Formats: sequence, C-alpha cells, structure tokens
Amino acid sequence: MSLTINIYYIGKNGNAKKFANEMISTGIVDMIRNEEGMANMRNLGENMAYLLKKIKE
Repeated sequence: MSLTINIYYIGKNGNAKKFANEMISTGIVDMIRNEEGMANMRNLGENMAYLLKKIKE
C-alpha cells in the first residue's frame, strides 16, 4: 500500500511557516520520512542519480 500526501497551506501573518515548523518540531515529518516506503524511494532516487552521473562520464 502506498500513501502520497501533498499539503498546500497558505496562511496569513506567518501561519504557513508556523504550521511547517510545528510539523517538524512534533516529529511528524521524521515519522513520515522514516516509513519503509520513503526509505525505499530515497534509495531508488540516490541509485538513479548515481547511474545518471556515471552515464554522463
């Protein structure tokens, strides 16, 4: 099962930044990033970048 979350938040008077900081400070962002699927996608991205770099050499 996969889950994609896109959060678009426009706030006034700095509220969007406060919201983002709260997501980080409460650990929600880290919990999402530490999910197994996110690690797999990160590894795939790093591997793809490495391969593209080698192809260009």
